[in-house]
Amino acid sequence: MTPSEYQNNIQVGQSLYLKADYGAAEKLFAKTMNSYPDKPEAIAWFAKVRLSQGSPSDARTLYETAFAKGLEKSSEHLTNLAICYAFQGNRDGARTLLEGAIATDATYEPAYGALARHCVIMGDYEAAERYASAGIKRFPSNVPCFESRALARLAMLNLDGADADAQKSLELDAKSTDGLLCKASVLMAKGKLIEGQNLLEQARVNEPNNCEVLLSLGSALQSNGQLEKAESSFRDAFKLQPLNWRVYQCLASLELRRNKSALGLDYVNAALELRDAPVLHYLRGALLVQLSRWNEAKAEFTLATAANPLDVLSWISLAEIEAQNPSERNPAIEHARKVLELDQNDSSADRARQILKKLNA
Repeated sequence: MTPSEYQNNIQVGQSLYLKADYGAAEKLFAKTMNSYPDKPEAIAWFAKVRLSQGSPSDARTLYETAFAKGLEKSSEHLTNLAICYAFQGNRDGARTLLEGAIATDATYEPAYGALARHCVIMGDYEAAERYASAGIKRFPSNVPCFESRALARLAMLNLDGADADAQKSLELDAKSTDGLLCKASVLMAKGKLIEGQNLLEQARVNEPNNCEVLLSLGSALQSNGQLEKAESSFRDAFKLQPLNWRVYQCLASLELRRNKSALGLDYVNAALELRDAPVLHYLRGALLVQLSRWNEAKAEFTLATAANPLDVLSWISLAEIEAQNPSERNPAIEHARKVLELDQNDSSADRARQILKKLNA
C-alpha cells in the first residue's frame, strides 16, 4: 500500500464511519493499520469504530497502542478513551481523562456532558453540577449537560433546579430520556404520582429496553399501589441487566412494601455485593426494623447517614430507634432536629416533630 493509498483509505474510512457503516469502515481501517502498523492515525480510527460497535475493551487497547506510537492527546481521543475506561469500571481513570480533555481544549463540547454524567455516576453531584454548568455557559443548547445537571440537582434534593433543567432538556430534545426521568421524579416528589407515571410510560415507549426507565416506572407503579405491575417492570429490567445493583434495590424495596422482610433482605444483600451504596444501607435498616432487629437496623442507618448526610429517611429512622431508649434521648433529639434542618415539609419532618414533642425537646 502506497502512502497515497494510505491517505485515501483514511478518508474513505472516515466517510464510512460518519455514515455509520461500521462494518465496512472496520475492514478498511484494519487493512490500513496492518499495512502501516506504526501509523497512529489508522489505529485511532480503528479504535473509534470498535467503540461505536460496542467493544470498549478492544477500543481501549487500540487507543493506548496509538498513544504509545505518538498519537496526539487531543480532547476527542482522551474523551473516547475515558468512555472505554468507564465501560470497564475504571471510574477514577475515566474522570482524570475527561478532566484532561477539557484542560486540553476547553472548546471541545462533548467532554463537558460526558464528565458531568460520569460525576453523577460516581456520586459526586456537586462536581457534576459544576462541570455541567460550565458546559452550559459555553454551549447553551448542550442537552447532555442539562440532563446531567438535572440528575445531579435531583440527587441533591434541589427539586426546582432539577425541574428547570429537565424542562430545558425536553425543550431541546422532546425524547430526552433523562429529561423525562427527572421531570417524572420531580412530579412524584411533589405528590403528582399519576403525572410522573405518565411521563415514565412515555419514556418506555421511546426506549423500551432502557433499564433505568423500567426501574423508575416500576417504582412509580409501586408508589401508586400497582405492585404486580411494578414487579413485572423490575423483572423486565433484571432480564436486561442481571448484574445491575439497582434492580435488586428495587426488588428489595418492593418486598419492604409487601412486608416480606426476609426476601427483601436477600435482595438487598445481593445488591450490596455489587455496590456499597448509602441507599442500600437505609433499605437494609428498614427491613431489619420490620423484623424488630433494632441494633442491626441502627447500625445500617448510621452507615447511611455517614455516607450521605442528606439522607433524611435514615436520619429520622435512626432518631426513632434512639427515642425508644431513654439513655439515647440526646442523640434522638439531635437527629430529629437534623431532619428538620434538611426538610421541614414532608412526612419525615412530621415524624421528627413527634419525636421532639415526645421527648419534650
